[in-house]
Amino acid sequence: MTFINTIRQWAFPASHMHRIPDFPEAITRSYKNWKNRLGGFADVMPKTEDLKEIFEQIFKAYKLSGSLGQVIPRYKRKAPWVIFSEPEEDPGILGKDATYARQYLEWIKTQRTAATAKALLHSFLFYYPKQFPTFEMWRDGIFSVINKSKNAQLALVYEKCKRFYLLADNGPKEFSKLLANSDEVPANVLSAAGLTGQLEVQGFMIDAYVSLLKHLYEKLMTGKQQTKILNNVIKLSVEQKYGRYELRYKSLIKHMADAMLLPFAEARAFPQHKNTIENLFLKCLGDPRIVKTGWIQVSEKSKQVMMSWLVKQTLELFFKILDESADNIWEYRKAFWGAYYKRGYINNAWAILGKDATYIAQRIGDKNLAYGQLSGAYTRNQSVLLLKIGPFVVAEWSHNGKCRIWRDTDDRYNKIPRFYEATIPYDANALRTWADFDQVHHASSHGTWQSKIETYIRRQTNIRIHQSEYMP
Repeated sequence: MTFINTIRQWAFPASHMHRIPDFPEAITRSYKNWKNRLGGFADVMPKTEDLKEIFEQIFKAYKLSGSLGQVIPRYKRKAPWVIFSEPEEDPGILGKDATYARQYLEWIKTQRTAATAKALLHSFLFYYPKQFPTFEMWRDGIFSVINKSKNAQLALVYEKCKRFYLLADNGPKEFSKLLANSDEVPANVLSAAGLTGQLEVQGFMIDAYVSLLKHLYEKLMTGKQQTKILNNVIKLSVEQKYGRYELRYKSLIKHMADAMLLPFAEARAFPQHKNTIENLFLKCLGDPRIVKTGWIQVSEKSKQVMMSWLVKQTLELFFKILDESADNIWEYRKAFWGAYYKRGYINNAWAILGKDATYIAQRIGDKNLAYGQLSGAYTRNQSVLLLKIGPFVVAEWSHNGKCRIWRDTDDRYNKIPRFYEATIPYDANALRTWADFDQVHHASSHGTWQSKIETYIRRQTNIRIHQSEYMP
């Protein structure tokens, strides 16, 4: 190769080449920092003892003269933190006073700095005192202060208020629509609106969240897929702390559960919706069959929807385990009991797993789905599926075990198996004895055992399952 060709083909080694940014990075960082500082809201409240002093000084001077003229200026600047909340015995006594509201809003217009106006907006959004007779006066007055100000910081605040409906009529409802339809994750929307820190879970945002849940409920009630709004609601509702999933709005668990579960009380949920919602509640509230505390606030009707979903998940887990553990008639068991489930006859289902099945469940199952433990089985691979069908409790034993049925009408001797025992292992012998009916699983391909069990249940309950339904 000639010297000229070498020169033509030579280039800087890739490792030494640096990307030239579109904009100077230091200036970009500085711009974002100052934009946040100028456009955000005040979010540092004075200490509790300071709040009491601020309120007492303002209230005393105002009541003596009937005017803000006698209030020391520094207390006027701190007033936003007590207007809607102090004193404890009559919260918001100043904020409810129309004369005080009018005078304070006029005074704040005379201030050149943005700090007091931003603090007032922050406090208003934090408490969002809809119950005050002066609510609209404060809302419209704060908007007027921000709108007419020539301060650069308040100009940015004004943009946020307009864009995100923070001081608009039906502001929370309008903001909830933005959250529902946004392609941005909710955290980014809240950050852009200035609803971070304390404002994320108080006042205005609480109302917006309730409105969002109502919107979700209405969408799900249409029976159509609503993936975007459902995902946005879940992303807003859940936060991860120390590796655990927690609900952000714990006081609104009932509203959230009703919005997500009640639409499916009478309708069949889309599989992707069902799985998403089911996983959410299992992670955040636990399995309602054994974890009662997390579900205390949830309505009974919503809880029943979740319980019905867990019946299906328990059946699926049990039959997956039988498939994995080489139960040679698992397909016939699945088809038979699946027919009862499809017709809506299985009210409860509970898997009681032996040693081998427990290992399989830990590998293939949902770690948030609960199940019982079996002790004293004849073999390691045996497990039991406990079902509630009408007045019967059914124990379907795997791996050469019989099907046993108890009538759940008279349990004076405490011999009928109990559902949802997750802390104490089930004694295998107790799941074999005192049954009113038992049946060996033989001639599965001919439907022999299936016919005998179906006949026994039908004769006492009028629940009829045709052979074409229960044979695979």
